[in-house]
Formats: sequence, C-alpha cells, structure tokens
Amino acid sequence: MVLDSQMGRAGSGRMYMSSRRRRPSFRLLGAVAVVVAVVIVCIMMTGGGDDDENPGNNEQAQGNTPGLPTAGDPAMTPIPPADVSPSEPTVEPAETTPPPTHTPPPVTHTPPPEPEPVTPPVQTHTSDGAAARDIATARSLVQQKRLVEARAVLNQVLASDISLRTADQVRRELGNINQQLVFSPMIDKTDPFTSEYIIKRGDYLGTIAPKYNVPWKFLQDINRIPKPENIRGGQRLKVIRGPFHLVVDKSDFRADLYLGSGNSRVFVRSYAVGLGEYDSTPIGRFVVRKHSKLEDPEWVNPRTRERFHASDPANPIGEHWIGLRGIDANTRELSGYGLHGTIEPDSIGKQASMGCVRFRAADIAQVFTMLSEEKSTVTIVP
Repeated sequence: MVLDSQMGRAGSGRMYMSSRRRRPSFRLLGAVAVVVAVVIVCIMMTGGGDDDENPGNNEQAQGNTPGLPTAGDPAMTPIPPADVSPSEPTVEPAETTPPPTHTPPPVTHTPPPEPEPVTPPVQTHTSDGAAARDIATARSLVQQKRLVEARAVLNQVLASDISLRTADQVRRELGNINQQLVFSPMIDKTDPFTSEYIIKRGDYLGTIAPKYNVPWKFLQDINRIPKPENIRGGQRLKVIRGPFHLVVDKSDFRADLYLGSGNSRVFVRSYAVGLGEYDSTPIGRFVVRKHSKLEDPEWVNPRTRERFHASDPANPIGEHWIGLRGIDANTRELSGYGLHGTIEPDSIGKQASMGCVRFRAADIAQVFTMLSEEKSTVTIVP
C-alpha cells in the first residue's frame, strides 16, 4: 500500500528529472549552430559562391552533379572559347558570311540572240606612200596567182589611216580580186571563206545553202548553174562561208559588202547608193528581216497611198526589196526601212528617198542574192 507521503515525493522527483533533461538540449543546439557556422565559412572560403563571378572555374556546372543544372537544362550555358565574347552567339561558318551589299534586279525579259555585229577592224596608221608600196606588193602577188595573199595585204591597207583617194583605189583592187575569189566558180583552197562541196544524191541548192549561211540563188550564180533542179550527185560545187554583211557609209553614199566580222572581216566590193532626203536615213544596226526579201514587189507610197502593182515599170522601188529590222537602241523601234532598187538612177549619190537605201538595179539584184534573212546585218554609219 502506498502512502500519501510517498506519492508526493515521487511527483517531486519527476519534476526534477524533467528540468535536468532541458539543460543538455540547449547546449547541443548551440554546438550544432557552431558547426553549421563553421561549415558555411569553409564553403565560402573554398569558392562555392556566385558562379557568375568566375564562369571559367565552375566545374560542377560542367558535370552531372545532382542538384546542379545538367545538359539540356535551360540554365546550362556552355563556356565559350577564350577568343569569343560570352555575349556573342556562336554560329555555323556558313551563316557568318555577310549578305551581299547589292542584289541585281531580276531579269524580266531575255531577248533572242542577234547576229554578231559587224565591227570595223582595228585601224592602223600608215601613209599613202607606204600604202602605195603595199598596193604594188599586192599586184605582184596577183600576177603570181596568189590572190588570197594579195587580198590580205590590201585588206590591211584599207583598215589603215589613208586618204579617201587611196581608199577608193584599194577598194577597186579588192573588187577585182574578189571577182575571181568570190563571184566565179574558181576554188582557191587557201581561201578560208571558200570550200568545195560534192553534191550527194537527194541534195538541193535550197538544202545546201543554209549550211553555209548564204542564199541558194548565190550558189547558183557563182557556179553558173542554168537550172537549179538539174544538179546531180557527184557534181562539184563551190560554196562560200557566209553570211555577208553590209556597211552603209552615209558621208560617201557608199555601201561596202564584207565577209566575216571584226579584225577577221574581208572586204568584198562596194556599191554606190542613194539615201533619205533631209538626212532621214537612220544610223544604227539592222538585220535582214525574215520573209522580207521580195522580187518584183507591190508597193504602196506611205505618203500618197498610191499603190504600185508587181511588174509596174513605174514602181519607184524597182524590182527588189530587202526589209530591215532594227537590233540596237537607235533602231529597235523603227519599221518600214529597207534596201531597194530605183527607177531613177540619177538619184544615186543623193538624198532622195523616204529614208531607205536605194541601189542601181543591177547592184540591188546582186546584193539580193547575197544577204541572208536573220543572218546578214546592215550597219549604217554617219
């Protein structure tokens, strides 16, 4: 049996024991606080502070330490190389090429190719005395039947700085030489513009001539063929490598016929011409227009609207018409111009036409057989 006095003491003892346990707990908390403070100081002394102050030494950010950003995490920023500013993004080499400073405008229209322009050869300077010696040399070559060499000498003289009188003489000499080299059936194998063609079975002049950029009528004329339908297989044919080109000199009322272009062009012969009244013949480059070469044509006077029928002896343009198409900035918008004959031979050497270039009847007949549609150019110079 428990006495009341014993119950009171036991209660006093529990209160005493409870007070004893609280004192050690305060000391333990203080010790823990000290340890934590020491740990924090140690961490700060070993560099575990703000990563932005020293990004190059952030080894934990480059690894896979748990609790830190890893690859693929938006917070994971690669450390740039030493020669690249961290504020500049790195890009692929192909993207570092600066854009062009100028972008060419798009091509909206591609014009069809035009025939090669007939440009004059490079002019050299010589005196009439030197030209006279060259002319004598050319005549000697002609006597030796070395016509191609003689033509080359005279062609060079014609391209030099000589007087008008000497130039006229040289053109006459060249015309005589080309009467054999170009306008006769003779074939000179040294001539780069001439070759021999052996007619094959099934050939026609109309199928042979386009291969050499000349009209078939020209091949008929120089080969003295009476009827083109009578050619036969195995027959020898002289061909000229065209096209021919024409240069009209307004100052001298002259049209010069050439083979080739540039420094390799060769003078063939000259024709006297008439030009447009009031200096109305335009300057510039043309090409013989397709389907424009007409024999015995009808013609309507653009001023009076008077019509002249075919075979009318009163037709002012004669029996041949060659239409022209402008191919440079000065002539591209022009229309209605051409080369033609005349029933007024006294107008040759004068300004008398409506702007076209007119020839004597025999001359335009020859030019008609030599110029090719869409191949031959006509250049009109002042």
